[in-house]
Amino acid sequence: MLTLTRSFVKVLSGKKETNVEVITLANARVSMSIVPELGAKIISLKSLTNQYEWLQQSPYSKMSVPEYGDSFINGFDTGGWDECFPSIKQEIYSAEGYKDLALPDHGELWCLPWKITKIIETDNFVTLSLCCQGRQLPYQFTRSITLHKDSHEFVIHYQLVNLGLNPLPYMWSMHPIFAAQPGMQIQLSDNIKQFYTDNGFNRFFNHSESVIHWPYSYAPSNIDSLIENHTFKVGAQALNQPFASQSCDNQRYSQYCLSYVMDKQSHFASKLFSKPINNNAQNNLITVALTRDNGAQRCGFSYYSDEVSHVGLWLNYQGWSGSALAPAYVVGLEPCIGGHDSLQQAIAKSEYAQVPASGKHSWSVSCFIE
Repeated sequence: MLTLTRSFVKVLSGKKETNVEVITLANARVSMSIVPELGAKIISLKSLTNQYEWLQQSPYSKMSVPEYGDSFINGFDTGGWDECFPSIKQEIYSAEGYKDLALPDHGELWCLPWKITKIIETDNFVTLSLCCQGRQLPYQFTRSITLHKDSHEFVIHYQLVNLGLNPLPYMWSMHPIFAAQPGMQIQLSDNIKQFYTDNGFNRFFNHSESVIHWPYSYAPSNIDSLIENHTFKVGAQALNQPFASQSCDNQRYSQYCLSYVMDKQSHFASKLFSKPINNNAQNNLITVALTRDNGAQRCGFSYYSDEVSHVGLWLNYQGWSGSALAPAYVVGLEPCIGGHDSLQQAIAKSEYAQVPASGKHSWSVSCFIE
């Protein structure tokens, strides 16, 4: 079985209901559903073998059509998989030839409609290509997704074309948000060794480290006595029960280990960006994955470090919400080009990309479900 189906779903556009198209690529093992009108948002990533949905689903009964400039975190941060470009942070874009352009929260792509540019259907594979034109910057961004008949992975090709007469600095990030479960494990290639921390991380662990080694684990030397006396505090809570024993860096600990998803009650929330993965000038195959059912099932991404330079981790265990919604229980595995939410900060640290005038950049990522 190999299909590309087109259907419709009701969404809110302002206060009115309207129908938008949903395109689903599927074989006997996996399926993926995309909504071109909603920033080409991927709303479903499913194992058909286990009938398990990996992506966090929207808490609203109907999705909404964004307007350009809307706040992503206040009303549209509802799960699924978006694309972020040319920055994640809402900020002023300023480069040669482009002065004082106000970029939306999470960039331009998620709040613009995409156009279908190509559909290929054969007996052995299907391909869906969609593109988006920049609103304030002169570029065309294309994402092509291919699924083969007997494959467990979607092969995703990206192309960025600079339509302008000046170099275009940028960062890009996939933004797939997975539904979390206690005991899930985050698996990263050995090449990914260090991460920049943020305020959420340092508040939770009560220290000020700017860089941590992966897999990060934490327990005071006198943890047993602190737990016994109910005085060990991580985050805002005193813990009065033993930690689950977890394997971290090939050792056994009773502590917090970031390679395992914490319970909801931890209220931990942090965005971590890796240091550049390709800093040794070698082209390495990188894999980032989330596992469940004691490792029997996993979903994730693979890519080459000469094309995609970083990975971001959004770990939100009911610790943060940017809207009136209750904090979500989610994990974001985010291959990215550039190592910060802010493009300006990425430029300051020389961790960004730049496509030349009238030039192109291309990269590929495979999304697997096993």
